[in-house]
Amino acid sequence: MLTGSALMLAQASSVSAADPFISEVMSANDTTLRDSFSNSPDWIEIYNPNDQPFSLADWSLTDDPQDLQKWTFPKISIDGRQFLVIFASGENKTELDGELHTGFRLARDGEYLGLVKPDGTIASEFKPELPALESDQSYGISMMGDGETFLPVDPTNKVFLSSPTPGSINTGGAVGKAGEPIFSLPAGTFVTSFELELSSARANEEVRYTLNGSMPTSESTLYTEPVAIESSVMVRARCFREDSIPGSTVSNGYLKLAGNLHDFSSNLPVVVVQDFKDGNILPDPDIPRGTLL
Repeated sequence: MLTGSALMLAQASSVSAADPFISEVMSANDTTLRDSFSNSPDWIEIYNPNDQPFSLADWSLTDDPQDLQKWTFPKISIDGRQFLVIFASGENKTELDGELHTGFRLARDGEYLGLVKPDGTIASEFKPELPALESDQSYGISMMGDGETFLPVDPTNKVFLSSPTPGSINTGGAVGKAGEPIFSLPAGTFVTSFELELSSARANEEVRYTLNGSMPTSESTLYTEPVAIESSVMVRARCFREDSIPGSTVSNGYLKLAGNLHDFSSNLPVVVVQDFKDGNILPDPDIPRGTLL
């Protein structure tokens, strides 16, 4: 995980384009990059393909094609063959001695994104829109081929990247997407402790999971044996495959009931509410089947 200033720079291979362009975007940043407040807002990376520094003064970023000057850069330059990362937090910060934060946020289910010149012409854009992204997945310009081979940088070659690289050379495109993990038991209530099995339908994929409500990443616990479920818990799992986009996160909540409720019955509907000590779990759009009974 990268931390610190968003004004991060790194070298990349040469290209012929003259205008800076949007080189990488993450619209669902959970753990990849944190700002100076330890928050993880979404981010936009700009690349200067020229040998000389390029001034972005009065250039703009926007997520609205009807409002091209939605957020304007301060008097800042990007050195030649370098990157600049801007947080899309909605905080609207333009201090030159700190991080840059746009006045708008990005929608993880996809939206328009453009880099606009001072005269109102568009230098770079994701049109009709930036595609929907999974948590900690990035989309942008492929800069690496097989192994360590550099590709000629083509601003039109937008792909789902195999791994995020804010402020540095982009990886190559991901080869497909991993599948969804399979839970041996559906979400629900229980009285007696049990063992939960996780698996993938594909032999070349690994399953990683968390028990604290956080999004599974490539650094999360690798599933190697059944998970003992002894108390109320939210289990979140995700499949990973080399050089592929991580699969969608699947989350199941298991709520332990007191033993005397085992044979409880009622003619009225019964609703059990549990936030698993994290009120942010329910609104999370990455929970496709978080069935809390």
